[in-house]
Amino acid sequence: MSESMKEVKVKFLPADLDRINTEAAKQGISRAQLIRDRALNTQGKPGNVRFDRYSYAKAVEAAAKAVPGISRAQLEHAVAKVINTIAS
Repeated sequence: MSESMKEVKVKFLPADLDRINTEAAKQGISRAQLIRDRALNTQGKPGNVRFDRYSYAKAVEAAAKAVPGISRAQLEHAVAKVINTIAS
């Protein structure tokens, strides 16, 4: 016997909902399916990468060692950009 799905209510800002609708249409799936896929990380991305302030700081330190001579602000900007790209 298959298990029935339970409903969960979530709220989005209009701009975020527009992005979700656009992405779902682009992929040819329902909005609900897109949200399930993203929430459960079923899009084929390896692992379920989570970034917090400690992993961010560690990444900035690693970047500083890898590329000496770049300002801290530039490194932080680059690391943030990479993390956002991976997460999206």
